[in-house]
Amino acid sequence: MTGDLAADAGAELDTLAIGFRERTKREDERFRLATDSEFWFALCFKSREDKEAFLKYAGLMHIGDKYLDGHAAAALLGVDLTTPDTGEE
Repeated sequence: MTGDLAADAGAELDTLAIGFRERTKREDERFRLATDSEFWFALCFKSREDKEAFLKYAGLMHIGDKYLDGHAAAALLGVDLTTPDTGEE
């Protein structure tokens, strides 16, 4: 703050605008990653019972019955993934 009300108010608004633009860029990237169909796949069964039998047999039921963390499932199945799980997603 310089003590000049007009200059300080202008600088504050500029700083806020920069923050909003940066946040928008981060959110756009987060949305792109979250909706990119190359990051997920689906398995379909003829019944809920079949789905649950599969998850139980594969040892995956305890990590979820609809949406499973791919890294957790890979670890349980002994699959070595190249991308580390940072826990940030």
